[in-house]
Amino acid sequence: MKKFKTIVCLFLCLMFVVGLSGCVGKNEDEEQQYKTAKLSEKFLPSGIVAQRGSYSLQWDSERIALFMKKGNDIVWSSLPMEQYNNPQGGGVGMALESHLIVEYVNVNSKMLETEYSHYAANENGRVYSKAIKDGISITYCFDSCYIAITVDYRLCDGYLDISVNDEKVYEDGSQIYKISLMPYAVSAINNTSGSLLIPDGTGMIMNCNDNRGERTYSGKVYGTDDAVSSDYSFTQNEAVRLPVFGIINPAGNSSCCIIDEGEGSAEI
Repeated sequence: MKKFKTIVCLFLCLMFVVGLSGCVGKNEDEEQQYKTAKLSEKFLPSGIVAQRGSYSLQWDSERIALFMKKGNDIVWSSLPMEQYNNPQGGGVGMALESHLIVEYVNVNSKMLETEYSHYAANENGRVYSKAIKDGISITYCFDSCYIAITVDYRLCDGYLDISVNDEKVYEDGSQIYKISLMPYAVSAINNTSGSLLIPDGTGMIMNCNDNRGERTYSGKVYGTDDAVSSDYSFTQNEAVRLPVFGIINPAGNSSCCIIDEGEGSAEI
């Protein structure tokens, strides 16, 4: 009799566990609903948004573009002036006109995917802007992946401070892996007299006076983490010693960029 009771108890326990498993499976099958960012839809009109001495910061709300001027001369723009004056379409135009390129983990596929702000935010009318002290704050909404990112642009004494406002980053489900901030704001075209300052090792100069096609460089600031680095490398790049890069233009309007926060986790 005692043995029979034990078998009955085991049977009831097994049924209870199976019942719980069924409940868990049912919840997992239900599709999770995610929401896009709900924001105050503010649009700052085109015009000068900041002035410091002879420098000014100008905003073009239609093209989603920023210009830093010294007097009447443009010394920096958020997208290459060639693209601004003669827009290209397709993938090239999408990349050049994107202030942000976001790599994220897709909440549904769990795969690493990429979105460009021009396609995901600009063309969908989901770019919001407002005035802040000494500049402008712009929020880019990536609705397809339930992400929104706010970037603050502030004009300082002779330079522009650009930073991601991490307190206003919105994520629902999808998780941000990497943000490329102003990826083409310091770039040059071929067959020009300009050069690029590359922080490879102690630094090198990449000339732009030929037509070699697209040339790219990337390097993690201060090198890779020895705890996770590979024993094999297909390039001969040296570790980046300083978080500095720029463009040298003999005709003027040279630019130097310095990563002054979060450089230990940054990549140029």
